[in-house]
Amino acid sequence: MWAYNLENENRHNLTYDDLRKKYEELFYNNKLILPRMTMVLTTRCTFRCKECIEMIPYLKKHEDIAKEEIFRDIDNLVSSVDECVFMELIGGEPFLYKDLDEVIRYILKQDKIRNIAVVTNGTVNISAEMLSLLKHEKISVIVSDYGISDKCGTFVEILKEHAICVQVLQEQEWFAPGEAHKRNRRMDDLKRQYDKCHSPWWCKTIYKGDMYACVRSVALHELGYIGNEQDLIKLDSESKEKIGEFFKRDWCEACDHCDLYAESHTYCRAGEQIKQ
Repeated sequence: MWAYNLENENRHNLTYDDLRKKYEELFYNNKLILPRMTMVLTTRCTFRCKECIEMIPYLKKHEDIAKEEIFRDIDNLVSSVDECVFMELIGGEPFLYKDLDEVIRYILKQDKIRNIAVVTNGTVNISAEMLSLLKHEKISVIVSDYGISDKCGTFVEILKEHAICVQVLQEQEWFAPGEAHKRNRRMDDLKRQYDKCHSPWWCKTIYKGDMYACVRSVALHELGYIGNEQDLIKLDSESKEKIGEFFKRDWCEACDHCDLYAESHTYCRAGEQIKQ
């Protein structure tokens, strides 16, 4: 797994296995330590990827989440957990989010959130003020380079010139999640797929006051393909028990609308764009 094996001196020992152990601790002590949490800031993006796992091109509207709502979700998360090892800020494209600097500064104040990662496609010009902020020792930038934009290489060079902790994912191939229709898989197949996809501990996502099983589930709810609460919980200031139980669920409805790690999965070119 690519994530978080970073070269920053404060994070070089945080490997995938370390984060897996953090998840296992959920079952063996009374502390609620989350290995990773993803937060959606905006559904606007500079790309229209055909096989986007978040289904961004297919959403009915694209919008920024109000910063006040983001702050409230962070407060509710922090009040309910003992630690979050990594908070990932995503879009869409997070550098399109006008209040990104304020959100980052707000998270930096939270001692329970140990590290922040901003996930980007590297196509948005960022200000000198943002570059200065990204130098913070708790922050890293993860750049997905699909090989379809010359801007990405320049973006990465600028980050390196400013001594910002950066990791480049030179992805040329994805698992294809497929269309959103229901597959009608058996429960044992859904559980196997859910576990193999690392969804129980790796993919939880916060969006508009709810915590979802994964980013795919967010889009499926927004588009009306699923509507039950198997895939989400409401966040509030006393969510510790709910979050703990949510992490222990062994399947989610979104898996029945997705081919990632299914027995019949296929591959596609990373970042292939929808033709206009």
